Amino acid sequence: MIFVVGMGIEKGQVTVRGAECIKGADTVVVKTRLARSGDYFDSFDGKCVFLDDEYEAADDFDELNKTLAERVIELSKNGTVAYCVPSSGIDDESVRLLARMTDVTIIAGVGCEANAAAATRTITPVMCQYTATQLVGGNAICLDTSCTVVIKEVYDKVIAGELKLYLLKEYGAEQTAWLVTSGNVELMTVEELDRREGYDYGTAILIPPIQLMEKRVFGFSDLLNIIYILRAPGGCQWDRAQTHESIRSNAVEEAYELLEAIEKDDVDGMLEESGDVTLQGLFHAVIAEDNGEFDYREMLTQLCRKLIDRHVHIFGDVVADDPASALASWEAAKAKEKSHKSSSDKMDGVASTLPRLTYAYKIQKIAAKSGFGWEDVSGVEDKLMEEMRELRSADEHNRETEGGDFLFAAVEMLRFYGVDPELALGKACEKFIRRFKRMECLAAERGSVFSQLSARQMDELWNEVKSCE
Repeated sequence: MIFVVGMGIEKGQVTVRGAECIKGADTVVVKTRLARSGDYFDSFDGKCVFLDDEYEAADDFDELNKTLAERVIELSKNGTVAYCVPSSGIDDESVRLLARMTDVTIIAGVGCEANAAAATRTITPVMCQYTATQLVGGNAICLDTSCTVVIKEVYDKVIAGELKLYLLKEYGAEQTAWLVTSGNVELMTVEELDRREGYDYGTAILIPPIQLMEKRVFGFSDLLNIIYILRAPGGCQWDRAQTHESIRSNAVEEAYELLEAIEKDDVDGMLEESGDVTLQGLFHAVIAEDNGEFDYREMLTQLCRKLIDRHVHIFGDVVADDPASALASWEAAKAKEKSHKSSSDKMDGVASTLPRLTYAYKIQKIAAKSGFGWEDVSGVEDKLMEEMRELRSADEHNRETEGGDFLFAAVEMLRFYGVDPELALGKACEKFIRRFKRMECLAAERGSVFSQLSARQMDELWNEVKSCE
């Protein structure tokens, strides 16, 4: 049988029940003797097993926690084990792994969050707790600066320095923080975090919440709160008046502005426009919540569920070793989700509100994947020329139809070459405008009015501008 005993943060915080469990256990397994409660085990040396050696052997914390859990299970084969860990016992990753692997009974102690709050006399209903390694380990974590943040296991100056760099981005250098060490509480700025001594396994940092108007860095919840404020009684009259229909074109406009920034390799533009696109989806979710249709939680739940269900090669048992097989896996999962039984079902699923070139491009891709298409480019070229001849010979009643067929064949040819027709036409338009502006400038520089030039003169100007490029 395995008991987990939370030893608390400071010496003497082990509970009466925890002390009785340790005394009655056949083996006392101590996660680390470096914790502030390490001296407690001096009188139990005969039956204590210390796991400090595993820290040196492990390559990373994931491997360490797995090894710790496995050793505890192995030692439990010889009788009852009391696995003693710093803090509460329920906020320890090795304990979480252990509980997934076998049955455990947890005797909770004083957690880092409660200890830091008591030491700093912080009384707040909402606290968010993180470990230092969580924040500096390269994992993307959305830090909620609207609540009191407690960061535990700041065990030396090295990790304090790495943590400082992370917090500088989240809060700024002048943000105040409480450094809670053994028997000492010190108020300092984030900039000063790695200039102090006395770090150990029980050291914690407590940072008070930041009001919206005082924030330096914002998160998803801040964006949501801003929209709520704008839509609330007494908020912005324009935002309060909007409906799904009134802002429906904004999503398209913002998406195209993002596309333009990407095309121009404009990083600042991408930064701004990505935010604008994000705003549109969340704005609709808030409007839907006001209408009693759905809320942002349902939106995010459906999105996350879709990402998990369609990435079966990541969250399931499908193997995909390259981008092409990953895409094929995604499309198969999507077809199953949408109950697509045929290629025409997939075509029906393509949004008809897409720009016409993109719409044609997408349905042609679906047709090609079903086997309906040309084997080589010569067949596409022949079809394009055929449609051109039919357009030339069409009367005024059939020119629109034949013109559509010609464009459809042109899209097919671009698709065969792996070119997105929407992007290609956009670049062609930009090039035309650029050259046309230069033609007008050259005409003006030479004392001519562009619109009064002959067709031959305009053609000569065009060729001149083109050759300069």
